[in-house]
Amino acid sequence: MRKAVCWYIHGNLSTELFFNCYMIFKKLVKYIKKELDLNREYYNALKQGHNKPGSYELKESSADPSFTGDNHSGTPVPAKTLSSIDKERIMVQRMTAQDVLQFTNMPYNLNCPLEKHLEPNAHAAAYMDLTRENISIATAELQKLNVVIDFAKKKIPIIPNWARIDISRIAFGKYNQSYGYTHLICTPLTYTGKISKIPLSLYFVSKRAQSGLGYEVNGEIKYYANGEIASARVNCWNRRSWEMAADGWQYVFYDNDGDLTMREILSTIRPDAYGGPSSIYKCPQLIEEEHQREQDYKTYEWLQKNLPDICPKSASAFRTMKTRNSKNYQKIVDEAKKSGYTIN
Repeated sequence: MRKAVCWYIHGNLSTELFFNCYMIFKKLVKYIKKELDLNREYYNALKQGHNKPGSYELKESSADPSFTGDNHSGTPVPAKTLSSIDKERIMVQRMTAQDVLQFTNMPYNLNCPLEKHLEPNAHAAAYMDLTRENISIATAELQKLNVVIDFAKKKIPIIPNWARIDISRIAFGKYNQSYGYTHLICTPLTYTGKISKIPLSLYFVSKRAQSGLGYEVNGEIKYYANGEIASARVNCWNRRSWEMAADGWQYVFYDNDGDLTMREILSTIRPDAYGGPSSIYKCPQLIEEEHQREQDYKTYEWLQKNLPDICPKSASAFRTMKTRNSKNYQKIVDEAKKSGYTIN
């Protein structure tokens, strides 16, 4: 086959173009061979039993620092060859029930069947349907959000009474093939085999009317490894007719040193320039973060103009090194100070 291709190219193209085509063909064959070797290596490791339950403790793995990923067999796989969707799929494929069961501080009973969604052309996911016991626990967790919402309503009277979680309408089980339902989303480990910052989430949604009108609510509660709520989001909608836009309210929660706190409230009563919900409340911490973000962007612009040789490639990179207080950031602070500019 290769001889036939080379003969055809040689007979119809110049010598220089023939050489270029041949080199491209050679690189393509080499790349395909490399990919096949990686896949063979991964699946051989699975056959040898390196992915047995109980191989993980609640601690970070000691992966080879020269690689950004491993395949749970100790054989490193360069992450550069994989897309984020590929990593997501591999992460779900190799996940075991034992990976989830190790989080014993979670409020839910995790001794349940681990289901996996691995449909082609879709995001992969691992999840657990709710048992009766876990439905009761989920109800109590949702009520925690309602307590914070009700407190906010007392401070912000424009929030309507319906804009909260109506637990009686939550779909705790599959009721329609076309609509989603409430379940636990499992993400115990990262692609590199380390303990995930958010190993478990509760995705919840209300039953939807066939007409598409009326009240709807959905959202997500994310949990730390110790079982405490890390953050949450609640979306409430009320569509009275198709001729009018739906009323929408969104609540964003965060963990404030162990206290579940309202971070931001958004609503369509004051839509933004694109017709989406705009903010009607921000907690002091969020306001301070936004102010600091603006200040960081101004500092980055100053660095681009005055210290281009040591300026990071992007504003986000600058903010990351500032958060970590890296040596490069300290160097930037010193050089800026010499030029009469103080970085806060």
